[in-house]
Amino acid sequence: MSMSSRRLSASVVAGLCIATLGLPAGALAQSPMASQPPGSGAPAQGVLHVEGAWARTSPMMQLAGAAFMVLVNDGSADDALVAASTPVATTVELHQTTADASGVMTMAPVPEVPVPAGGRTELAPGGFHVMLIGLTEPLLDGGMVPLTLTFRSGAVIEVEAVVSAVAPGGSASPMGPGTPQASGMPIASPWM
Repeated sequence: MSMSSRRLSASVVAGLCIATLGLPAGALAQSPMASQPPGSGAPAQGVLHVEGAWARTSPMMQLAGAAFMVLVNDGSADDALVAASTPVATTVELHQTTADASGVMTMAPVPEVPVPAGGRTELAPGGFHVMLIGLTEPLLDGGMVPLTLTFRSGAVIEVEAVVSAVAPGGSASPMGPGTPQASGMPIASPWM
C-alpha cells in the first residue's frame, strides 16, 4: 500500500471525529451554504441570513464594544444564535439588556438568541447584542468588524459589520431612537 493511499483526507478524518463525538454532521459547517444531512432538522441552505450588521464606534481606551444586526430565518424550523467570534476582540459573548419594573437597565450574558421559524430577531441597543470584550483594536467610524455567527442548527454565517457612532438611519443617542430609557435618561454605556 502506498503512502498516499494510507493517508485519510481531511474530510474523512473530520467525519470520523464528528461521529466519534456524537455531534450532528452539520456541527462543523463553515458557511451558511454548507449542506445539511437529510432529516437532520437543520435549516435548508440559505434560510438564515443577516441584515444591517453594524458595530458602535469604540476608541481604544474602551475595552469593550458591541455589534448589532437583524437575524432572519426564512425556514420552517426555529433556530438560535449560540456563538459569535471576531479577531478584533479576545472574548465575544451574546448579551441582553433588560429593564426591571423601576426602569433600571442591566446587561447579562445569555446562552442563545432565538430566531423563530419564518421570523426575525433584532439585535439592537437596549436588547440583544453581540458583546465584544477585550478589543484588540479601536472600532473607528467607517471601519469593518468581521464576525462569524454560529447557530444551533450548525449553520455558520460570516458577516462584516460596519462601524458607526449611530445606528444606520438612527439618532446620535447612545441608545438609538425609541429605546427604553432609565429615569428618562439614556444609559451612558455605549454598548448596551
